[in-house]
Amino acid sequence: MAIDPLVLGRRDVEDLMPPLTDIVDMVEGVYREASEGLADVPTKIGVRPDRPLSFLHAMPAWLGGRRELGMKWVSYYPGSGAVPDSDATALMILNDPDTGVPVAILEGMHFTNARTAASGIFAVACLVRGTPESVGLIGCGGLQAWTLPELLRRFPSIRDVQVTSRRRESRARFAEDQSKETGVTVTAVDTVQEAVEGADIVLSAIPQGPPPIAQGMWLMPEALVIAFDILGTWDDAALARFGLLATDGLPRLQNIIATQPDSAALPAQIVQFEDLASGHPAPSCPGLPILAVPTGVATLDVALAWEIYRRAEAAGRGQRLTLL
Repeated sequence: MAIDPLVLGRRDVEDLMPPLTDIVDMVEGVYREASEGLADVPTKIGVRPDRPLSFLHAMPAWLGGRRELGMKWVSYYPGSGAVPDSDATALMILNDPDTGVPVAILEGMHFTNARTAASGIFAVACLVRGTPESVGLIGCGGLQAWTLPELLRRFPSIRDVQVTSRRRESRARFAEDQSKETGVTVTAVDTVQEAVEGADIVLSAIPQGPPPIAQGMWLMPEALVIAFDILGTWDDAALARFGLLATDGLPRLQNIIATQPDSAALPAQIVQFEDLASGHPAPSCPGLPILAVPTGVATLDVALAWEIYRRAEAAGRGQRLTLL
């Protein structure tokens, strides 16, 4: 038996990517499948090389209902400069569910942003209260650029978007580009406080490393925070103030808290994205903000990679790599 996986580079993945609205539907379906016990996805395992803050993670997953098998192999080397405009690289390896033979190798960072953005949109749809009118963005990288247009499409009531980042030039460019793309005025502001105060929805997505820069006291009473950057942006007072935590990676968050003994505990009320996808209502916490943390579970990577692989086979895209 020949082993000749299909290799799909970044351009192939970009061209074959489904619309984000379809990826949100896929994400919901994967969460629902996991809630039914049809997914096998361990907590991320990895190593930490001697470069500060760097890591290499292996993320295998099996979706029994879909019969989709594979693994994401992702590295994070902040400030290395090896890849333009990114500190991370990733590969997806897909395996035949009947033989275990590798059938595809895909560049992985482009759809990492796509599935993470889709998880955030899913969380907003399940958890936002009332009619949102304002959004605050902490960070202005590729993940925010993926998320904001779909968020505005789904919630046309939003007419006020404020964005901040470490570099004045990057947030000004982001505001200009997103204002043109979405038709909604996006304003660059100088401080995190300006972005957070008064926002119904806050999206935080900044690189690892700096101490917390966002304070819980700035949040609206019933704000919804989507923390793409896990817990690093928000101070302990914020964690103590949230009335509800929603996530797809509770063991990982518990591990993070366990390694930081001086940090505040996670909110007492917790709901899994998987339960939300199955129709279970979120616990009520009137007058208190909600924190939602998409941690990046490998089931989502594997499901999206298989969709792109099927599209590539149908379109005749990619190159074969003969391994055996």
